[in-house]
Amino acid sequence: MLDSSVKRTPARDSTMALIKRQVSRASAQMRTSLILFTAVGTFLLCAHPSFGGEHSAVVTVGANQEHTGVYDAIPVKALKGVRWKFETVGEASGTMVISNGVAFFGCSEGHLYAVEVDTGEERWRFSEGKKLYNAPAVLDNTAYLGCSNGRVYAIDIDTGQQRWSVETSGGICAPPAIHEGVAYACSHDRYMYLIDIADGKQIARLEEQYDLCCTPSIHGGVIYYPDWGGNLHAMVAKTNKKLWTHEVNQKTKWFTAPSIADGVAYFVRFDSTLSAIDIETGKVKWTFDADGILSRAPAVKDDVVVFTTVDSHVYALDARTGRPLWGVKRSGEVYSKPAIAGDVVYIGSGDHHLYTHDLATGTELWRFGTEAAVRTPTPHGASVYVTSGRFAYALE
Repeated sequence: MLDSSVKRTPARDSTMALIKRQVSRASAQMRTSLILFTAVGTFLLCAHPSFGGEHSAVVTVGANQEHTGVYDAIPVKALKGVRWKFETVGEASGTMVISNGVAFFGCSEGHLYAVEVDTGEERWRFSEGKKLYNAPAVLDNTAYLGCSNGRVYAIDIDTGQQRWSVETSGGICAPPAIHEGVAYACSHDRYMYLIDIADGKQIARLEEQYDLCCTPSIHGGVIYYPDWGGNLHAMVAKTNKKLWTHEVNQKTKWFTAPSIADGVAYFVRFDSTLSAIDIETGKVKWTFDADGILSRAPAVKDDVVVFTTVDSHVYALDARTGRPLWGVKRSGEVYSKPAIAGDVVYIGSGDHHLYTHDLATGTELWRFGTEAAVRTPTPHGASVYVTSGRFAYALE
């Protein structure tokens, strides 16, 4: 504080005015810097995947929106043992989806389970009473579930409470695909439902000639989905207009969208043929005929395409030519998609085993026996998770 007894002079007044102007200018600069820092920080936060919005990653069946079956996980090259084993009320559904430290999977009695991935302790269960064929898709703090009762549900992953549901006229066997705030749900009433994920309101309903029963694949803003006529459709998400349709028009049943990798859609119908289709043109690049009905769309990594038949025969093909690289014949009925982590491929088999192989050579690394057919594996962290019969397992 200035001493009031100090005598004021014109020179002193001029000096004080200069100081005030400098302080005012410095304060303004500090305010501007603070505003810029806040704006940049807010932008970076919003752009971060953990914040939400369009930049968040959808966790879904098949490892990702392209359904490549390739997981960002540490491969288990030597099995130590079972970390936990969880019993379900009915037969556990085909695969698990893991997000935010929680494993989500359904069962034949209509329960969706949320289980702590580290301990195997149940966090909650959501019950609808109708069979669940698959796990949900998860985005931010919401799980999106398709149910055989014909409904799509949005469920809070922290509490297990329903946010909204949308009714269709047919059963739904798989979770919807999520793209730019829209859920794409395929129903056995021959319609694809476009649903606003914020409030559950229906945006559109697109009709096909045959039943729909899958989680569509998404790549580059294009939605890829098959119908029960064996046809594969490519639709531009922004316009809902078809880019192309690979036509077969032979009534069948099938429930798997293609795996999309390196500009190719690897597509299977409920027969013995795997087709490699150019995603830009819809033209077939090559086909491969297996010795049985194909079980699920393949996993694809490092130019290797791996898939199984319903009777547990395993094939690995060169992605560029369709030429066989290696294969294994096993037995037992199973509907299982291989999963890849690093250079290890995990394969569920109908002979009640989970097998692991070197991706390049096919050399078996280890196997794990269960009480029933092993469904699609889910690598996560340094572990792999599988469902088999009435149980879910965490292996490490």
